[in-house]
Amino acid sequence: MHSGFSYHNSIELFKLHKFLRRMEFMQKLCKVFEFTRMLLGLFVHFVIYKLGKSKMQRNENDISGKCVVVTGGSGGIGKWCVKEFAQRGATVVIGVRNMETGRNVVDEIQKETGNMNVTILNLDLSDMDSVEEFARKVSTDYPKIKILLNNAGIGASKSENVKTKDGFNIHVAVNYLSHFLLTNLLMDNLKAETNSRIVSMTSTFALMSQLQIDDLNMDKSRFGLQNFIPYSNTKCMLALFTKELGKRIGVNVYAVCPGIVDTAIFDDVPLLAKLVFRMSRLFTTSPKEAASNFVMRCALEKSLENESGETYRFRGHFHAVKKKLETYSESHLYETSARLVNLKERMERIHSPLETQTLTL
Repeated sequence: MHSGFSYHNSIELFKLHKFLRRMEFMQKLCKVFEFTRMLLGLFVHFVIYKLGKSKMQRNENDISGKCVVVTGGSGGIGKWCVKEFAQRGATVVIGVRNMETGRNVVDEIQKETGNMNVTILNLDLSDMDSVEEFARKVSTDYPKIKILLNNAGIGASKSENVKTKDGFNIHVAVNYLSHFLLTNLLMDNLKAETNSRIVSMTSTFALMSQLQIDDLNMDKSRFGLQNFIPYSNTKCMLALFTKELGKRIGVNVYAVCPGIVDTAIFDDVPLLAKLVFRMSRLFTTSPKEAASNFVMRCALEKSLENESGETYRFRGHFHAVKKKLETYSESHLYETSARLVNLKERMERIHSPLETQTLTL
């Protein structure tokens, strides 16, 4: 009787295992379908943008002599954004992790544009103390900030759940939490300037996110196909953060997806993902074009002055992401993020005299 019971049990376990494997396969198949649909949507909007490119018009705000802060301005889209701002006569502050590379970029841009008001400050976005120190220096030296461009970020990686010294997932820290903290710490400087703007870089991959706000750091979450879920989640967070800021503050805020851009952000992805991106080269844009046509529109275009908290792809509203964001609570994300980065404590420190502080860097 006992052996018969065991045999029956083993059959049931085998059936259950087979069912679970089938379910896992179906889930992966759904993700592949979702990914394919996402790329097709991107391709369609890319074609629409290209067809209308010749009719593109600019009506920009004058930023000559105004302060612009850019994270990750030593390469890719960020570097070209710095050039665009410098050519328009802005005073540009770049936050970089590699100071040597940053100095070379500053020299290059100063020579090309003739604008000597381009400078760098050390900024490690994986370290919240570094973000706070950067914000302190900027807020002290530049009382008024016209534009904050939250540009820096890392793509998907081969390694799962790499943690920072603060205990955050590396993608969550660099792509989102650091920019959440920096934006809030510089808010008074942004409000001190007229018609100031905050622009954050999001991505079409936000559509693939599996964001769980109560597990923002992804300690319990799965990383998905080719480890793209952390990257996708952070880009969704930035769009959701933008939506919340649009309701909270008197500064215009925008999130922008530049499409697939030919930069080094996905150099460290697994082989299958690399093949997908290589196949997608047919509808990629250059960093220069992304900076000039997409980012500058959100940063400078006068026609957007009455819009805030919106997400754009190429030069139009990103309707698919807007629908995706409706499934989340932007206020819950804000409150959770504030708690994780100790926002209240850091805000108090940055507004108190330096000699009274105990921050150790």
